[in-house]
Amino acid sequence: MLKPPAFPMSRPFAILATVCASLLFAGCGEKSVEQINEDKRTEIMDAKRQLAAKNYKMLAQKFPNHEHAGEALQKAAELETKKK
Repeated sequence: MLKPPAFPMSRPFAILATVCASLLFAGCGEKSVEQINEDKRTEIMDAKRQLAAKNYKMLAQKFPNHEHAGEALQKAAELETKKK
């Protein structure tokens, strides 16, 4: 004769706990496709900002007497502060 389980809810609870734990740990540490894409976009934009700031500085140094040399340095400074 089979004995009834001591705790009738223990098996469903164990299954539920296992499923919840596996879902929790499956999501940890891995980035979603959207997060990976956003990280790449951020990297690309930072690289573009750095290049633009470098080019503005180069123009201001190459043509220091030009009427827009000050604006170029100002743009470079703005771009460098945005990346932080």
